[in-house]
Amino acid sequence: MVKSPPKNTQRLMPRLAYRNAAAAIEFLTRAFGFEETGRFAPEGQVIYSEMALNGETLFAIGTSHEGIRSPQEIGGLSIELFCCVDDVDRHYAQAKAAGATIVSPLEDKFWGERCYDAIDCEGHRWRFRKTVKIVHLPDSRPKR
Repeated sequence: MVKSPPKNTQRLMPRLAYRNAAAAIEFLTRAFGFEETGRFAPEGQVIYSEMALNGETLFAIGTSHEGIRSPQEIGGLSIELFCCVDDVDRHYAQAKAAGATIVSPLEDKFWGERCYDAIDCEGHRWRFRKTVKIVHLPDSRPKR
């Protein structure tokens, strides 16, 4: 029996749209340290590619099509991606050196993370973070 999801693949995997998926893969690899683990590219156009960090498949990339668009094409964002990294200081330096647009500098947050925010080559917003202390959220859910 085949395991679903496959080993080292998370259960929820976003698919990000890029006008130029091949260029995005190169940028995400160089700036953020992701690794491409598979690609479907008939006639040289990337339709689907999976990206991993430290051996764990985190998200997929695809070329924009009628049902999904790059942030550049829609003129804004619909999601922000959070990604945990082992050494956020090194990661920040790598992203900055590779030309990522830093929109929130590296800093310690009151909720227990050291993090920074960056925009990738087509406008997806990323928060790269490392937990430095455990801070529990207050439970403000409605009582049932």
